[in-house]
Amino acid sequence: MSSQKNNKIQSKWNLSQLYKSPEDPKIEVDMAKAEKSYALFSNKYKKTFSYLKDANALERALRDYEELIDIPTSKA
Repeated sequence: MSSQKNNKIQSKWNLSQLYKSPEDPKIEVDMAKAEKSYALFSNKYKKTFSYLKDANALERALRDYEELIDIPTSKA
């Protein structure tokens, strides 16, 4: 067995491309946009099940869902 020293890796993260600071008001704006988009999607599809029977309706639902995936909520 080789002896290893307990070395701590030091790193410095630069998150300035995401937001200016943890208190950046844009975080709340981005989260509010995402929440609104999710609510609109939910309200649109919770009352109809046409996408289960019609291929065109399914395609529209999937496209709407893909738009939700593109919302950068992981950024906040």
